[in-house]
Amino acid sequence: SEEALITITVVVFDQQNYLVNAQAVEPQSKSTSSTIDIEVDYLSDGPIFTVSTEEDTLLSNGTTNVTIDITSVPGGGIDEVLASAGAGSIELDEQSVNDAIGKSNAVVTGVYSAGEALATGEVDITVTVIDQAQRRASTISTDILVICPSAEDISGTYDVFANGVLGDGTEYEALQTTVTITKLNDGQFAIDDMSFGVYPELYSDDAPEGTLNVCGTVISDNGDTDQYGDPFTINGSLPDPAVINGTIRITWSNTFGDSGEVFLTKQ
Repeated sequence: SEEALITITVVVFDQQNYLVNAQAVEPQSKSTSSTIDIEVDYLSDGPIFTVSTEEDTLLSNGTTNVTIDITSVPGGGIDEVLASAGAGSIELDEQSVNDAIGKSNAVVTGVYSAGEALATGEVDITVTVIDQAQRRASTISTDILVICPSAEDISGTYDVFANGVLGDGTEYEALQTTVTITKLNDGQFAIDDMSFGVYPELYSDDAPEGTLNVCGTVISDNGDTDQYGDPFTINGSLPDPAVINGTIRITWSNTFGDSGEVFLTKQ
């Protein structure tokens, strides 16, 4: 069996009289508290269940069915079924939840809605089932890829022209190299060098690979880190063909202090 920690707090109040300039005033309430922690053993295992989604990938504003298959509740039947999502929303079918209460096995259904995604990424769907006798909770998370589609396919090889600053404060200008961008899905693209030439050309180091999120015309990072664990921040936008002749402008930085302004021209 597993243990749970229960905290018990006792607060005792009294009434104390005070004299101010030899005159009695209204009694004042004082309190003292004491807290103890008690470890208790659960008598039964927590609820056992699985969570699945009909779709593994959704576009912005898409929906998918969610199924919670509760196979065993040793602690006296189902008391509550709760669900939440890291982005978008999930709504459980009220009738299926009500039908499950008190049973040792049941299937609860619901619908996850992606909403208007601001970026492409994995979204956690978290479900908790609580039993009646022990109020013991079991929690399971699953994820679904929500895609905000790119306005265009930017995969290809690009000539790079970059200016910026290194982590030691040294400025660099007119750095020229190439990068290759590969489509992963409608809203994400792999890039073979998040430093746009700084690591291989100026540090003689391996280029850090990463992922670009492209939502509509907005480019952003995917929270990737380099080989030293330094996170990268990337921002940019796809060009307006009427204003800029196919050149993508990106700014980037990492927590080491490197940064750059980059212009990408497709070969």
